[in-house]
Amino acid sequence: MVHLPSRSTRILWNALSWSKGSYTETRSKIHPLAATDGTGDRAPNVPGLYRVTWVGGKDWGLVEKHRAAKGSKKIADLEFCFSRSVLPCALTVGRTTDIAGRLKQHMGSNTHNNRLFQRLCEVLPDHAHDKIRALVVANVKVEWVEIDSWIERSLLESYAKATQRPLFDIDAEH
Repeated sequence: MVHLPSRSTRILWNALSWSKGSYTETRSKIHPLAATDGTGDRAPNVPGLYRVTWVGGKDWGLVEKHRAAKGSKKIADLEFCFSRSVLPCALTVGRTTDIAGRLKQHMGSNTHNNRLFQRLCEVLPDHAHDKIRALVVANVKVEWVEIDSWIERSLLESYAKATQRPLFDIDAEH
């Protein structure tokens, strides 16, 4: 039987010990960027949470400070403005059963699972894909934490989206 955590989600969140890294270039055409830690080791292939944050100030001016948030049949699309956002700026937070695999997918060439890259293309419309990936390598920090419990992963992802307001995770419910 599965049980809910006995501690509050805030306490669980504050107890997390995040590994820090960045995106680095690979030779793969399908997954041209992979998440690595400070020593060059790849992110682990384990279940957990990940967080992607824009930290580089020099290139922040290239980012258009608005994007269309997708609606649904019942909820109209809206224009989302983040011109008052300050760095570091959370881009996305997610849960997964394979941290390394999901982070590679986010920046890959498959349009069915590269949501983060597609959103970056929306806010960097005048840049080629190679230039956007170079900006990611130079300006984006990636963090991850291993969490075995799918219940805790789900609760913590929702908590992070509510408290950190990642720019690319704001869309209508379907």
